[in-house]
Amino acid sequence: MDTEHLKSLEEIIRLFNEGGLSKMKVSLEGMSVELEKEGTPAIPAALPEKQEKMKEETGALITVTAPLVGVFYASPSPDDPPYVSLGDRVSENSTLCLIESMKVFTEIPAGVSGVVEEILVHSGDYVEYDQPLFKIRTVK
Repeated sequence: MDTEHLKSLEEIIRLFNEGGLSKMKVSLEGMSVELEKEGTPAIPAALPEKQEKMKEETGALITVTAPLVGVFYASPSPDDPPYVSLGDRVSENSTLCLIESMKVFTEIPAGVSGVVEEILVHSGDYVEYDQPLFKIRTVK
Protein backbone atom coordinates (compact mmCIF):
# COMPACT_ATOMS: atom_id res chain seq x y z
CA MET A 1 0.00 0.00 0.00
CA ASP A 2 1.53 3.32 -1.07
CA THR A 3 1.55 6.54 0.96
CA GLU A 4 -1.36 8.07 -0.97
CA HIS A 5 -3.60 5.04 -0.31
CA LEU A 6 -2.56 5.03 3.35
CA LYS A 7 -3.50 8.72 3.69
CA SER A 8 -6.84 8.02 1.98
CA LEU A 9 -7.50 5.12 4.35
CA GLU A 10 -6.63 7.26 7.38
CA GLU A 11 -9.02 9.99 6.14
CA ILE A 12 -11.81 7.43 5.61
CA ILE A 13 -11.35 6.08 9.14
CA ARG A 14 -11.30 9.61 10.57
CA LEU A 15 -14.52 10.52 8.74
CA PHE A 16 -16.13 7.27 9.91
CA ASN A 17 -15.22 7.91 13.56
CA GLU A 18 -16.20 11.59 13.53
CA GLY A 19 -19.32 11.21 11.39
CA GLY A 20 -21.48 9.26 13.82
CA LEU A 21 -21.86 6.38 11.39
CA SER A 22 -22.26 2.79 12.53
CA LYS A 23 -21.44 1.15 9.18
CA MET A 24 -19.64 2.27 6.03
CA LYS A 25 -18.38 0.59 2.85
CA VAL A 26 -15.95 2.40 0.52
CA SER A 27 -14.29 1.30 -2.72
CA LEU A 28 -11.80 3.41 -4.62
CA GLU A 29 -8.92 2.75 -6.98
CA GLY A 30 -8.68 -0.98 -6.32
CA MET A 31 -9.02 -0.59 -2.54
CA SER A 32 -12.15 -1.67 -0.68
CA VAL A 33 -12.81 -0.91 2.99
CA GLU A 34 -15.78 -1.91 5.13
CA LEU A 35 -16.07 -0.45 8.64
CA GLU A 36 -18.69 -1.29 11.26
CA LYS A 37 -19.07 -0.44 14.93
CA GLU A 38 -20.64 -3.30 16.88
CA GLY A 39 -23.50 -2.54 19.25
CA THR A 40 -23.79 1.04 18.07
CA PRO A 41 -27.15 2.06 16.61
CA ALA A 42 -27.10 4.27 13.55
CA ILE A 43 -27.26 7.94 14.46
CA PRO A 44 -29.57 9.87 12.17
CA ALA A 45 -28.33 13.09 10.60
CA ALA A 46 -28.61 15.91 13.10
CA LEU A 47 -31.80 17.93 12.92
CA PRO A 48 -31.77 21.60 13.86
CA GLU A 49 -33.40 22.35 17.23
CA LYS A 50 -36.48 23.91 15.62
CA GLN A 51 -37.11 20.67 13.70
CA GLU A 52 -36.84 18.64 16.93
CA LYS A 53 -39.59 20.79 18.51
CA MET A 54 -41.82 20.54 15.44
CA LYS A 55 -41.30 16.77 15.28
CA GLU A 56 -43.69 16.26 18.20
CA GLU A 57 -46.53 18.07 16.44
CA THR A 58 -48.77 16.07 14.13
CA GLY A 59 -49.04 17.59 10.68
CA ALA A 60 -45.97 19.80 10.92
CA LEU A 61 -44.08 20.24 7.66
CA ILE A 62 -40.43 19.35 8.34
CA THR A 63 -37.62 20.25 5.97
CA VAL A 64 -34.83 17.67 5.88
CA THR A 65 -31.55 19.40 5.08
CA ALA A 66 -28.17 18.15 3.88
CA PRO A 67 -25.88 17.34 6.83
CA LEU A 68 -22.81 17.64 4.57
CA VAL A 69 -21.60 18.95 1.22
CA GLY A 70 -21.56 16.53 -1.72
CA VAL A 71 -23.45 14.93 -4.58
CA PHE A 72 -27.09 13.91 -3.96
CA TYR A 73 -28.24 10.48 -5.14
CA ALA A 74 -31.91 9.49 -4.97
CA SER A 75 -31.17 5.75 -5.37
CA PRO A 76 -28.39 3.31 -4.48
CA SER A 77 -27.44 2.95 -8.17
CA PRO A 78 -28.66 4.36 -11.49
CA ASP A 79 -30.59 1.13 -12.24
CA ASP A 80 -32.39 1.02 -8.86
CA PRO A 81 -35.62 2.83 -8.00
CA PRO A 82 -35.33 5.90 -5.75
CA TYR A 83 -35.32 5.39 -1.98
CA VAL A 84 -38.49 7.50 -1.71
CA SER A 85 -41.06 9.11 -4.00
CA LEU A 86 -43.71 11.76 -3.46
CA GLY A 87 -46.46 10.46 -1.19
CA ASP A 88 -44.35 7.70 0.38
CA ARG A 89 -44.67 7.11 4.13
CA VAL A 90 -41.34 7.14 5.93
CA SER A 91 -40.21 6.38 9.47
CA GLU A 92 -37.45 8.11 11.41
CA ASN A 93 -34.87 5.56 10.21
CA SER A 94 -36.00 5.38 6.57
CA THR A 95 -33.20 6.21 4.13
CA LEU A 96 -34.18 9.15 1.93
CA CYS A 97 -31.06 9.40 -0.22
CA LEU A 98 -27.28 9.16 -0.37
CA ILE A 99 -24.80 12.02 -0.36
CA GLU A 100 -21.34 11.32 -1.75
CA SER A 101 -18.51 13.36 -0.33
CA MET A 102 -14.86 12.51 -0.96
CA LYS A 103 -15.89 9.13 -2.42
CA VAL A 104 -17.73 8.26 0.81
CA PHE A 105 -21.47 7.57 0.53
CA THR A 106 -23.57 8.65 3.52
CA GLU A 107 -27.16 7.47 3.92
CA ILE A 108 -29.47 10.31 4.95
CA PRO A 109 -32.32 9.19 7.23
CA ALA A 110 -35.69 10.94 7.42
CA GLY A 111 -35.34 11.75 11.11
CA VAL A 112 -39.14 11.96 11.40
CA SER A 113 -42.14 9.77 10.64
CA GLY A 114 -44.40 11.16 7.98
CA VAL A 115 -45.27 11.47 4.30
CA VAL A 116 -42.87 12.84 1.66
CA GLU A 117 -44.53 15.98 0.28
CA GLU A 118 -41.68 17.50 -1.72
CA ILE A 119 -38.34 16.40 -3.15
CA LEU A 120 -36.33 19.57 -3.66
CA VAL A 121 -33.25 18.24 -5.52
CA HIS A 122 -32.49 15.85 -8.37
CA SER A 123 -30.15 12.88 -8.45
CA GLY A 124 -26.67 14.03 -9.41
CA ASP A 125 -27.16 17.56 -8.02
CA TYR A 126 -24.38 19.04 -5.92
CA VAL A 127 -25.77 20.01 -2.49
CA GLU A 128 -24.44 22.40 0.12
CA TYR A 129 -24.43 21.96 3.89
CA ASP A 130 -27.90 22.69 5.33
CA GLN A 131 -29.52 22.85 1.85
CA PRO A 132 -33.19 21.74 1.93
CA LEU A 133 -33.60 18.28 0.35
CA PHE A 134 -37.07 17.01 1.31
CA LYS A 135 -40.26 18.25 2.94
CA ILE A 136 -42.05 15.69 5.11
CA ARG A 137 -45.49 16.09 6.71
CA THR A 138 -45.24 14.49 10.15
CA VAL A 139 -47.62 11.87 11.52
CA LYS A 140 -47.69 10.13 14.88
